[in-house]
Amino acid sequence: MPDAELAWRRWVVRWALVSLALIVLACVVSGGFLHPDEYFQTIEFAALKLGRTDPSALPWEYAARIRPWLQPALYVALAKGAMAAGIVNPFHQVLLFRLFGGLCLWLAILALMRSAKPLEASVRRWMVASLACLWYLPYLAARTSSETLSASFLALGLCCLLPTTGKVDGGAPELPPARFLLAGALLGVSFSFRYQAAFAALGVGLWVLFTARATPLTALARATLLVAGFAGPLALSLPIDHWGYGSWSFPPWNYFYENIVAHRAAAFGTKPFWYYFILLNRSAAAPLTVLLTAAFAIFAVRFPRHPFTWASVALFLCHSAVGHKELRFLFPLMLPAAFFIPMAFGQPGPRGAAVFAKIWAQRGRWPGRILVAVNGAALLALLLTAPVRQLTAQRYLRHDLPGGGVVHCSADPFLFGPLRMGFHRHPDDQVRVVDGPGLAATVAASRAPVYYLHDGLTLPEGVGGKATRLHGSAPAWISRFNFGGWVDRLRLVTAWRIEPPSGAREK
Repeated sequence: MPDAELAWRRWVVRWALVSLALIVLACVVSGGFLHPDEYFQTIEFAALKLGRTDPSALPWEYAARIRPWLQPALYVALAKGAMAAGIVNPFHQVLLFRLFGGLCLWLAILALMRSAKPLEASVRRWMVASLACLWYLPYLAARTSSETLSASFLALGLCCLLPTTGKVDGGAPELPPARFLLAGALLGVSFSFRYQAAFAALGVGLWVLFTARATPLTALARATLLVAGFAGPLALSLPIDHWGYGSWSFPPWNYFYENIVAHRAAAFGTKPFWYYFILLNRSAAAPLTVLLTAAFAIFAVRFPRHPFTWASVALFLCHSAVGHKELRFLFPLMLPAAFFIPMAFGQPGPRGAAVFAKIWAQRGRWPGRILVAVNGAALLALLLTAPVRQLTAQRYLRHDLPGGGVVHCSADPFLFGPLRMGFHRHPDDQVRVVDGPGLAATVAASRAPVYYLHDGLTLPEGVGGKATRLHGSAPAWISRFNFGGWVDRLRLVTAWRIEPPSGAREK
């Protein structure tokens, strides 16, 4: 094996292992959810089939039958398998859900790393490192969101259409027919997790039809194979949705009708066509996101015949045309985005290669080093993101407080806005919500220790008795530095054991 080939393989293996380690770490330490749908449209749907929640407790999407059941069905299978193996703790079961999603994304990352081989040497090396360490990838890999699983299979489908040798922007390459069939099937799975993936699949279909260096009949045959592959997972999802909802329905149409025709999505707010440029670039990682946004545009102009261009532009434009906008709707592009910066600035080719090569040369100098430092800081910040208060309280309730007894709380730990959380709740949990005076009265009247979950680091004043801090989502000493009330605004929960006054115990 040539030395260059051996060095390339070692480079891929090294960064693939780094990627795997970061994803597993994110799955372990990154609790909670980025958006409520990540929990209530997937885990709570699974909770229904596991007998842990009631249909009336689910969000409106369940009654409207607009969500796919493929992901909840996989979670039900994982949970039942875990319980058969003796893993009954729901927090450990959710960790398995995260690891499953993280593994899917890692396999997509591995496929993309291998597909980078035809690129210029420095470009492919940076691309592989970016796929391992781009600041948002480990965190999003650990999410139980439909967007993450959809992104994984979208990337796998696109990889089937990338050439392994030769030009990187030559239109639809000469590939075996089975590759187009497999690509369609993977795009169908992506759609079955998240229906908006249809926008990217549409772009891929147009790419096959209009960029092929072949006869129109050959291009049509390839597109037909793509559609046939896409139809397979769609057909298989129908009985799964029947199992989930209890009767036959077609959730993709229901989703379109409710959100677009009936304007349910618009009820959550609308923004102008160009607003994604604001959403993408208003975070603390703006130095990276601005560069990534510019690279997206440059990539599309320099490589107009690349499948990533057609899939990404189609998804971006279609979502921009829809009034309701959320950043998570663009998450299916999280993996192709790793290609944008190296290829836009570093890959030799037409349309301004000499100009962009000067920018690419800065990657090893201070501008590049600053961006690498910002990326590392953003990655660490996401990994340390605190989970939602309710899940922290539920964890303490299960791990740190006695089972079967009454636990008093400053707020219901199983209530998130109007929605009830049932997956982690134990049948023996007895929760009573009390305020400060109510807790003081409970402690004074009790003969046994009182267990209390509190939103904050310190107990309300005047509680009485002897309080012992059992656990907390932050050390108590940070309250000394509560300048401007910043600690009060954190999602902190503490668990307490309060011994009643001696006089109360003697009654």
